[in-house]
Amino acid sequence: MAEDLTALGYEVRELPLLIIEAVADNPHNQSMVMNIDHYQHVICTSQYAARILADALDQYWPQMPMGIHWYAIGQASARPLRELGIRVDCPQQGHTSEDLLQLPALQGVNDHKIALVKGKGGRTALATTLGQRGARLEQMELYQRRPAQPSPSVLNSLLLEWKPQIVVLLSAQNLSHFQFLTSQCAGQSMGVGYLKPNVVVPGERVADLAKSLGFPTIIANSAENNDILRIIQQRWPPAGNDA
Repeated sequence: MAEDLTALGYEVRELPLLIIEAVADNPHNQSMVMNIDHYQHVICTSQYAARILADALDQYWPQMPMGIHWYAIGQASARPLRELGIRVDCPQQGHTSEDLLQLPALQGVNDHKIALVKGKGGRTALATTLGQRGARLEQMELYQRRPAQPSPSVLNSLLLEWKPQIVVLLSAQNLSHFQFLTSQCAGQSMGVGYLKPNVVVPGERVADLAKSLGFPTIIANSAENNDILRIIQQRWPPAGNDA
């Protein structure tokens, strides 16, 4: 995304907010991968989960098992599995758990075995709703997130000196940590007269949080690069803008 924005003429800097780490291999996850053909449905909730799962499937399954319905929360999450030749269903509109739960194949899942492939923590809407629909759910947690801790000099240079006009934040966790880091700088010299940057977020849930924190908020259609680029170009034509 940074490369695409730069090519369009924006001045771009990156601030990693979350560190994503694969969890250590464990018997539970290994057993789920090796017995993936026991599940009627496999759902990947992020591109990180899908990428790690795809690597494990490639290792343990020389030929992909048949008869499984595969799902992903969005096109980016589907891509690692599709590269293995797997047919993956995604919501036609939106990229949230609620959008995925609208798919017809996930309505009548009473007594169906479902593998939910995800990171540690995160939202519980998928697991809760599928459980209410009678599914027999097992969770495969493949990675964990922890907040990044950029140095004060990096934060000062970016937020106090460079002062971005636009900040792209693709999750509620990213947004919350950005607010925390911003408040750290505010304690030094942002205070009076500081204008919060415009934030671009994917979806109403993250937008509601952004608005509650006082950020001017623009909602993209999804977290896909093309949707983010499109909304930025529409709202802020590239000449002379920083992101």
